Amino acid sequence: MKSEFLIDGETHRVSLEKSADGFDGVIDGIHRNVFIEEMAPGQFVIEKDSRKFRVMVRPAREKTYIWINGETLVLERPSDEAAGSVATGSDSHLTAPMPGTLRKLLVKTGQNVEEKQTVAILEAMKMEHNLRAPRAGKVAEIFFKEGDILEADATVLDLEPLEEDTSS
Repeated sequence: MKSEFLIDGETHRVSLEKSADGFDGVIDGIHRNVFIEEMAPGQFVIEKDSRKFRVMVRPAREKTYIWINGETLVLERPSDEAAGSVATGSDSHLTAPMPGTLRKLLVKTGQNVEEKQTVAILEAMKMEHNLRAPRAGKVAEIFFKEGDILEADATVLDLEPLEEDTSS
């Protein structure tokens, strides 16, 4: 199986083939040999170099969400136009990747955040998932409070561009 995926707007090439001792995978030209065991539909244990990782995979609309060790990866299939293009980072909304409970807000309205900074923690499927800012900006509005139940794709917060320093 050979595929291309977008992760954080960057295209990655993945190849996965069954081998005698697991799976041989090539990710962006780097060879990896792993053992994959499916525990239940969409739930896997992956073993690499004597380390085991619990992984959950959930397709949703045009995206696939992968949870591994408390981190969330969002895989998107690149469109013909998007393949090879550079992400602009213009996304101003942080959305919940799946239904869950907003356990912790780590930012406040008016606070500046960096791209990929963890700004909230969502509990879903008995795991905590870090929600990261899609780009640098200033928190314009927060739509939920800690303890609220979120639907998949619910907008958690909006970002506005950072004001440029014009004092120089």
